[in-house]
Amino acid sequence: MTSIEHTPVAGQVAVVTGGGRGIGRAIALSLADAGASIAVLARSATEIEEVADQVERSGGTAFAATVDVTDQESVRSAMDAVTDQLGAVDLLVNNAGSNAAVGPAWEVDPGQWWWDVTVNLLGPFLCARAVLASMVERGRGRIVNVASGTAGRAFPFDTAYACSKAALVRLTDSLAAETRDQGVSVFALSPGNVDTRLNREVRESEAGQRWMGDVWENMPPSISAGVAARAVVFLAGGEGDALSGRWLDARQDLAAMASRCPGPLAVDVGDPDGGASRREGQHSPASETAATASDDGDPIGEPGHQAVGPARCTLASDLGATDAHPKPVAGLHDHLERLWREGASEQDLRVMVCDNPARLLGLDA
Repeated sequence: MTSIEHTPVAGQVAVVTGGGRGIGRAIALSLADAGASIAVLARSATEIEEVADQVERSGGTAFAATVDVTDQESVRSAMDAVTDQLGAVDLLVNNAGSNAAVGPAWEVDPGQWWWDVTVNLLGPFLCARAVLASMVERGRGRIVNVASGTAGRAFPFDTAYACSKAALVRLTDSLAAETRDQGVSVFALSPGNVDTRLNREVRESEAGQRWMGDVWENMPPSISAGVAARAVVFLAGGEGDALSGRWLDARQDLAAMASRCPGPLAVDVGDPDGGASRREGQHSPASETAATASDDGDPIGEPGHQAVGPARCTLASDLGATDAHPKPVAGLHDHLERLWREGASEQDLRVMVCDNPARLLGLDA
């Protein structure tokens, strides 16, 4: 790994939770390669110290700290230590997660179920809360939440994970809306199907084999953790800030998407539905990569193996008025679903929505 000077990421302080292995490790090393100072956080001291040592042997700056992301005091202490060692945090990557409660809802242990939700939702909230005050005060900062396509569809026998990731996507756009005027950008990012250790452990477990065997049988080829890492480096550099508030897929051309989208999502908090049906001229591309993350952000599933669900449109439901059509574009979700069922690709739908939703529906003819 060679440190790169004069990149948009150079000089930033980046925190990566779940950074000791898998996707988190790849993200940490890629950010360091781009010139960021890296804080690697996880429960396992051995793994994060190895990552930090690798960064420093290559000429970078790194700091390792153990953390329990579900404990407010542990998170506060870790973030304070990062600030003391490296400086104020510019980028937070919430990658730590859990996927332990696999099986029918009437059989899984409620404690395991709630633990998954706690790690996958409360953890990112606590970490974001710990850095946001400084980001808002300085008028800059970015947060990337490692999400999952399971948030956008029914995902039986893995309900805790699916529910928590759906909530994480909503936390993402809510935080983005809260901070959009303070120079802070927040993204949800699905990493794609990466064959990490946790993924293998779930796949090979008795519960995984019994209840999710069809998922494994239909699994497409895995991709490198470097795909998600490159996406995070791009978002960290600021060129993707127009995508703030959106649920993204690491495999997509984020630079092209950002160039088509006019800016971060805007919410009218006076709407009775909290703004879900109206975004002021903003277009929200969604990710449909069904993914599962644990401490190293392990994903499960792919777009081609899922039904069209509500989250296909953050493509549609987060799309609101346009300059030409000040009221919400009615019927967009149904229209996109029909196109999907007729064979339109995910990329096709993204391009159509970002380019001109009115033209997509023939309203500007």
